[in-house]
Amino acid sequence: WAPWTHRPYCIDAADGPYCVFTNAALPSRKGGNGLSIITTPELAASPAAVSLFAHDVDFLSRAPTTRGHNETLQKLAGGSFDDPPFEVRDVPGKGKGAIATRRIEQGRVVLVDHAAILAADEYPADLMREEVQDLLRRGITQLRDPDKLYALARKGEGRGDESMSVEEDLLLTNSFAVTVGDESYMALFPDLAVSVL
Repeated sequence: WAPWTHRPYCIDAADGPYCVFTNAALPSRKGGNGLSIITTPELAASPAAVSLFAHDVDFLSRAPTTRGHNETLQKLAGGSFDDPPFEVRDVPGKGKGAIATRRIEQGRVVLVDHAAILAADEYPADLMREEVQDLLRRGITQLRDPDKLYALARKGEGRGDESMSVEEDLLLTNSFAVTVGDESYMALFPDLAVSVL
């Protein structure tokens, strides 16, 4: 089942299965946690999804050390990471957040990380909520260090929905909307979230 390190786990829906595809060995600049993609088999096999792996390997070959990597990123960001254009503050109802302290030009790189989770942002109506929660749980627990992701969860801090799983809370609180190919995903960047905290 290459390039996956775990056998894909799927749940059947009327329009076809939704699956968890995990490569826990995927490297990244900080040692990596791997990547789990929660989507259909067709989308996981698409050129856009496959390029996520090729891009990461190529990215690593151009940045063999953390020091060299940071220098490259500083050039992209147009300055030093010692004086970021934001500060971390408490955000009511959200926990901590990065708040701009000065104008940030559109397109300026301020933080860089690799996603650990890419989860479809929409699921077929016939998939039960518990089934989606199961896919999310497997996607996280199959990674190299799931505790790193679970440490970001705010469960119990009052979202008001007792049926919400820790995994749902984790993604709703910490993920970003991204597009891979033509598909929308929620992406969780754990190193970025931790470095901001």
